[in-house]
Amino acid sequence: MLKKLIFLVIFTLTLIASNCSSKNKKTDMYNYINDQSINEKMLSNGKEVYKNVCASCHMYGTAGAATMIDFKFWNQSANKGMDIILKNVVEGYKGKLGVMPPKGNCLSCSDEDIKASIIYIFKEVLDNKTK
Repeated sequence: MLKKLIFLVIFTLTLIASNCSSKNKKTDMYNYINDQSINEKMLSNGKEVYKNVCASCHMYGTAGAATMIDFKFWNQSANKGMDIILKNVVEGYKGKLGVMPPKGNCLSCSDEDIKASIIYIFKEVLDNKTK
């Protein structure tokens, strides 16, 4: 009986510790950007995609899109992590405030182009937060 109780306590503490670890923080986009070695080529590609496609909505908030200084939105979005954000952008997404069309209407963009634009956007938002 005592062995079972000890096992149960250790098991419970292990579960609690694993949920409190920094693992969940790693999925946050701001941490992702800081933890990755993002090269200039990727940022340059992301900037071009942003300028040519994404900015048409994200610069002025067209169709409910978050602007580059809508920190509350980007913070909530950042918590979803790269995998979910990438999936939402590639497949399209209907949120409370507006619609993200599939690939942000950049149908000629590869998934890597889309990923580069996401990284560029979050890096710019992070830079804007620190100004």
